Amino acid sequence: MKSIQALPLILALSGCVVMAPKTPNELVGRTDSPKQQLCVQEDQQVVHKRIEAFLASCFTPRMATTQQWTPVGIVGQPGVLDWTVNSQKKGSKDRVTVWAGGAYFIVTDIHASDASCQTRLEMHAISDLWKGHFQSISDAARNMQPKCLVTGRPL
Repeated sequence: MKSIQALPLILALSGCVVMAPKTPNELVGRTDSPKQQLCVQEDQQVVHKRIEAFLASCFTPRMATTQQWTPVGIVGQPGVLDWTVNSQKKGSKDRVTVWAGGAYFIVTDIHASDASCQTRLEMHAISDLWKGHFQSISDAARNMQPKCLVTGRPL
C-alpha cells in the first residue's frame, strides 16, 4: 500500500505527471514550472533555426525509453515515446516545443528585442528535471556545442 501512495510523488519529481500540460500555453502559464530567460546578440531567425535543429536531433520520433508513458502515468517497462518537435510563428514571436505522450515538456519562445538584446529567449520546462535542457538550448542558440541530455552526446 505504501508503494501506491509514493507513486504520485515519484511521478511529480520525475516530470512525468498525470496532470501534464496539454497545450504550450498551459505550460507557459504555470507558476510552479521552471523558467529561464536569455539574451542572444544574433538574428531571431538564425537563433530559431539553431534551436529547432538541436531539439529535433535530440528528441527523435520513436525514441526507446526505459519506462512506458500511459494515460495513468509511467509504467516500469520498456517502451517507445513518439517525440515531436514543433515550430510555429505567431506575429513577431517564434515558438519551438517538445511534445510526447499527450503532454508538452519544453516550450521555447524566441522573439526580437531591443538594441541591448537583439533576440530574447524564454524557456519553460515541465519540471526541474527538464530544466536541465535549458543550458543545451542556450548553447544551441549561441552556436556553441550543445549536448543532448537524452543521448548524452554532443550534437
